[in-house]
Amino acid sequence: IQTFLPATLHNFYGVSLDFAGTVLTFYVLGLAGGIISGGIIADRKIRPDYIIAVSLMGAGILILLVGLLHLPNSGLLAMMAGVGFCSGVSGPSRDLLVRQSSPPGATGKVFGFVYSGLDAGSAIGPLVVGILLDHGEPHLVYWLIALVLLAAIFSAVNLGRSNRAAAAAAVAG
Repeated sequence: IQTFLPATLHNFYGVSLDFAGTVLTFYVLGLAGGIISGGIIADRKIRPDYIIAVSLMGAGILILLVGLLHLPNSGLLAMMAGVGFCSGVSGPSRDLLVRQSSPPGATGKVFGFVYSGLDAGSAIGPLVVGILLDHGEPHLVYWLIALVLLAAIFSAVNLGRSNRAAAAAAVAG
């Protein structure tokens, strides 16, 4: 989102690159607010997989609306700030979920693996988005983002389920 949002908005909505940069600023501000809020929520001992699922579902719905509707400029600002906020809320819970999933003594390795995956996605994503933009399909970028968010939701829910099953087995054993 941070790399291609201005180009995608310019190509899909026809807004100026200056305004598209402003929308990106609202997204990043929403992201920062979401991370702060997500940290507060994560401290309340709510299941992290649940927080991740709900927040990423919100981000996915909002990003789909950006790709489906032809929003006015104020709507773009609000929607993308909302996408950022929802995405940000998931971050602290994601880190808690990863920590809970790490075997004793392997937390660093697990985080290294997770963040390597994020970096790989950051390397592959621009290639796919660039192809979509080059072929005149900027609206499909929003669908792609929603699809990736959906995959993240399934991953978090499955990891949470696995963590709960392991905890139950440890208590029973």
